[in-house]
Amino acid sequence: SNKGLRTLLLDRFVNEFNSVVKKYCYQVSGGEFVVEFTPTSKIRSGLERNKLGLQVVYKDKLVNYSALSGGEKTRVNIPLCFGLNKWISQRYGIANGIFGIMILDELFAHLDEKGRDNVADLLNEEGRNKSIFVIDHSDVLVSYTDNLWLITKQNDTTQLQVV
Repeated sequence: SNKGLRTLLLDRFVNEFNSVVKKYCYQVSGGEFVVEFTPTSKIRSGLERNKLGLQVVYKDKLVNYSALSGGEKTRVNIPLCFGLNKWISQRYGIANGIFGIMILDELFAHLDEKGRDNVADLLNEEGRNKSIFVIDHSDVLVSYTDNLWLITKQNDTTQLQVV
């Protein structure tokens, strides 16, 4: 029912999580969008169920996640990723989130320059208390990092070079 324990737990999680994610949304979008979970979602028949739903409010309009561009999806995913890590950290008293490490793949692939700058600022801030590794196949990270590891494969041998 909509008055049971599941509803109570979903409501509680959604309220806590959304308050954490909101800060990250602002950082990566400059206030253009907010991502919020809802404690209910509509199923195909149109009925609402006690199930996590996701709302993206982009430039004051409710937008379906699947309609976003690659860069917009990346800017939505980042607050969710960092928000979940922070929520776990706060909820369970784990100082720097899960293991104090985050590994992010192709983070800058679909971002424009403004998006890269916003995300790089967030990574710099979050990297003060945890290790963040970003895997990328382009040179775009060079201007955003102090530590760069180059992994190459030559003659079936993988090499790691600190640049």
